[in-house]
Amino acid sequence: MNTTRDVLAGSDLRMPSGCEVETATFIAEPVIAGSSMPTSHSSGMRGKLDHLKSRGLSSLRNMQRTVGERTSVVKSNLDQRTSVIKSNLSQRTSMVKSNLQHSLANAKTSIRTGVNDQVMKMQTSMASNPMKWAGIAAGSGFAIGLIGRFVHWRNKEHHRYAPQLVIIESAC
Repeated sequence: MNTTRDVLAGSDLRMPSGCEVETATFIAEPVIAGSSMPTSHSSGMRGKLDHLKSRGLSSLRNMQRTVGERTSVVKSNLDQRTSVIKSNLSQRTSMVKSNLQHSLANAKTSIRTGVNDQVMKMQTSMASNPMKWAGIAAGSGFAIGLIGRFVHWRNKEHHRYAPQLVIIESAC
């Protein structure tokens, strides 16, 4: 349906629909881009609407520009802080790593010297007092043998009384 034809020129004898009347009534002159004041030809409600529309668009552009500037500032600050945090973290990590390696080296050295000292004491003690160590070895062997015999005897005794077959009977 063509709604842009002139209804009042007499070309159509029928009664126009509401859409055609509104279209014929609210057709306005083109708005000049970038103007914040309504044109001299547009007056009334249409002029006020055009004026509000242009003010809204200019406010939107200003807001977009402001948001873009602030976003770039925040992003650059965030990038700077991130790089500072990364450098601090890498420095701390390397410091902790070097401290740990130093501590491990010291621990290895102290353990090694302690073990060497104990071995030397044992060797000198065995060389100076061989009868004591022979007695300790004989007593340990005797104790281990007794424990083995006791465990073997106890295992056989309990095994002897263990039933070979278990029958479970039930009645319903």
